[in-house]
Amino acid sequence: MIDIKKVFPIFCTLLATIIIYTGIKSISMDRMLVFHNVSIIFTILGILFLRYFWSKIENYTDLGFCNVVLGFLSCQIMVLLLLLFKGIPFYLNAVGGDYSLHTSIVNRVLSGEIFADGTNLNLHNFYPPLYHWISGSISYLIGKPASVGIKYTAILFNYISLFSGFFMWRRFLKEDLPAALTVTVFLLFFPIVYKPYEFLSVVVFVPWFLTLIKTESFSKKDIISLGVIGGLIFLTYYYWFFLLFLWIGLHPKVIGIRKLISLFQVLLISALVSSPYWAPYLYDLITNYPFESMNNKWLKPDHLSFNLLKVDYKTFIILSGISILALTRKEKDSNRKIFLEAIFTTIVFYLIGSLLIFKSSPILHMRVKHVFELILVAIASQSLYNHLGGSKFRKILLMFALVSPPYFLNYFHRSKLYSNSKNNVGITKRYSRFIQNKDQFEGKTFLTNDFSLAAFVNVNIFININAHYSHPASKFRERLAFLKSLNKLSPAGVCESLNKNKFDKIDYIFLRDTSKFIILDDNFPHGHKRQNIDVSGIGKWPCLENLGDNLYRVVSK
Repeated sequence: MIDIKKVFPIFCTLLATIIIYTGIKSISMDRMLVFHNVSIIFTILGILFLRYFWSKIENYTDLGFCNVVLGFLSCQIMVLLLLLFKGIPFYLNAVGGDYSLHTSIVNRVLSGEIFADGTNLNLHNFYPPLYHWISGSISYLIGKPASVGIKYTAILFNYISLFSGFFMWRRFLKEDLPAALTVTVFLLFFPIVYKPYEFLSVVVFVPWFLTLIKTESFSKKDIISLGVIGGLIFLTYYYWFFLLFLWIGLHPKVIGIRKLISLFQVLLISALVSSPYWAPYLYDLITNYPFESMNNKWLKPDHLSFNLLKVDYKTFIILSGISILALTRKEKDSNRKIFLEAIFTTIVFYLIGSLLIFKSSPILHMRVKHVFELILVAIASQSLYNHLGGSKFRKILLMFALVSPPYFLNYFHRSKLYSNSKNNVGITKRYSRFIQNKDQFEGKTFLTNDFSLAAFVNVNIFININAHYSHPASKFRERLAFLKSLNKLSPAGVCESLNKNKFDKIDYIFLRDTSKFIILDDNFPHGHKRQNIDVSGIGKWPCLENLGDNLYRVVSK
């Protein structure tokens, strides 16, 4: 059996070399000075922290030590984010991509429509809504627009993620130090900055999932607490639950009737807690059957890669986890079997997802890579703790806590999403007429090729210009066919269709460019297919009142 105490110095040297190499390679020369200076500052702070406080905190209990280190790291991250986004009324990517939808949903929450979809009239939210509910609450309390509420909610999620993950990991591992190292190292893996709700959900779900696998006898307290936590995870990001259902399907005989009943009780409580989200959404899908789910069809065949062969610190730690799992196969470890079952389930799910791509039914299978990574980090953390003991392990935990913030900051300096936030500070001016006259426009239905409008004013959008962001129950293809049929009608016929159709009455038309109206239809597995809606005759439609700047009001006649 390999002696980890002898191998560990080599491990640290290789890891440090890879971290420095990838850090230098990932940034351009004009940003090198910024990264270098920030790294020096954090290193100095870390040394001072270690020098003046180590004598005090080394006598803390493991739990107290972990709280100090994680608190130190979380506070640095929160301060960094507050400084980076000072004066910017948006979070990453401003109102582009997913955040266009997020912001429009928060606008609904601010208007009291907490279950409504962000853009579609009479449909319910198809995104897990906890992130939006909190964002809307913050926006309401501070009297700021939806985008500002999202910014502060993202910072809040970034702050609480480490402690939330630590709470669940220590419950599973029964040890404080390995639990703290697991969430700290994973911070280097998964940029929590763009979608902090995903990071928070996965770092809590994985130990929750492993706890369900491990526990043979559930007390009433376990059933209730695990059920409530499961419900909150589902309200944050439900995707990981497919792994749990697959694990149950793969191990029906191993689980046993008694445990299966307990699992059912846990999941029942989770379902009740999360029912304000999934029940209305399920109703939309049933009443609008057949529905069109195109949200995952942006995937392409190149997403089949598992990316384990990329030379960086991430791959190094993954391979270390796999190696430790193999080298310690003869050791008695109560968690080893649990880890293997979870890894096997993850691999099977990934293979199923890969096959479904060829069946034109993608399921975002590459997301489970993060589950795989997090499990291997936990394996490596627990093994190192078992071989090195608490004193040396505390220094390792502190080392990773000092390494994380510079890389966290580096993500922003090389991120186009952060550039989009900085460069779009003035984008609100484009929608000033709608914001200033929101009482006139709120609740109205717009036919528009400017989807970001809903991020600033609570309006309905007749059709999403990108099929991959459309609500599954919105009848996207039927609405597209309806719009394409307008050019076959007389001007009077167009007006009648705008005012009376089987979808929604169109109140306003707002076009950023009247020469073209492009809708991106799904063309899986090749991305999008551009569909051109002919609006060249818009000036001849008698029911339109020209309000200027390509804005038209549809008048009922």
